[in-house]
Amino acid sequence: METGPPPFELAQLGPAIRWWMWIAFALLLIIARFMPSSLPRRTVGVVVCGSIALAGVCLHRFVTTLDANPSIERKGTFDPLIAELARTYQRERPTLLVIGSSRSTLGLDGAALEQQLDARLRRDVQVLQFSSPGQYALEQLYTTRKLLDRLRPERLTVLVELGTEIDLGVPDALTSTRRGIEFFDARVFMVNLRMWRSARAGNADHPAYTYRLLLRALAHTAQRHLGVGLLFDIGPPAPPGSEKGFAPNKAVPPASVIQDVRDALAKSATTISQPSDQDELVAMVRTELAEDLADLVPERVELLFFFPPTAGPHMRAAAPRACAAVAKLGACLYMSDEEVRTHLPVDRWMDVGHLSPSGAASFTDWLAARLAEKLADR
Repeated sequence: METGPPPFELAQLGPAIRWWMWIAFALLLIIARFMPSSLPRRTVGVVVCGSIALAGVCLHRFVTTLDANPSIERKGTFDPLIAELARTYQRERPTLLVIGSSRSTLGLDGAALEQQLDARLRRDVQVLQFSSPGQYALEQLYTTRKLLDRLRPERLTVLVELGTEIDLGVPDALTSTRRGIEFFDARVFMVNLRMWRSARAGNADHPAYTYRLLLRALAHTAQRHLGVGLLFDIGPPAPPGSEKGFAPNKAVPPASVIQDVRDALAKSATTISQPSDQDELVAMVRTELAEDLADLVPERVELLFFFPPTAGPHMRAAAPRACAAVAKLGACLYMSDEEVRTHLPVDRWMDVGHLSPSGAASFTDWLAARLAEKLADR
């Protein structure tokens, strides 16, 4: 088991450098206020250089003290939650690390999901929660890169979540929050791959559309955000006239945001050929995966697809067909209508997309059992 805080990284110097600048600035102000104007320039230069050197000593003291005392919270570029994780992480055990907001944690609060799954998967996988109320996953991405580099798993299971928030209005990815990766970890890497659905009829149900979203999700991540990760693709914005098909519980994003998304999609579309059959699509996705994750997982990458019950009746109806479409890529989990009626009746929902405590317990029982089966097969 690997314990102890990670060594001080260069990326953590941001706050320290700012302190150094303020200390140097304060010393120079004091010098300018009290130093006689009759002093020679050489003396002034020596005093100024000495002040900067003194500020540098303060900076060095700050860094060494921080590195020697892991109890001190490393704010800013190094989140204290990551420091805590690094102290308790057990490399030999598979891990599920949850990050994001309540929407990204399958309708559950992040801490609730962590507690529920940890109680059920304790002997199979360690579940660690990395989420902050009101702080989206994209805001925490950059602080996790070094952590993932340290873990270096021999094997990676990618749990791709499809269909989230289809019936909840304009997808979050089209708003200014621009959520990124929702769940990820060294052994189980969960990516929230939202599928957009027009009010006009089942474009998102088409296998080619599923593959196209998946390809875009897996293709551009490594160098762009984590260097070693995966990123979901937002899909195309709604065509003119179809916006009324979305539920009115979310505001339409600013026109400039929608235009930015359209421009990005138009630019990226030129790099995507339309594969003629599913075999070519599968080959494309596997090629992208191999290139993006080669430095992190050189041995093996597995895909596991999941349709959460929060996807709504439209995606649940399409789930069997969609799972058959992605069968060549990996296994697929979804709740059947009968399972939803059994585990998640109406009285176990608090509101759209959020489960009550009893619903959360029932759902995580189901999810933990399925995850345990898949993890045991690896």
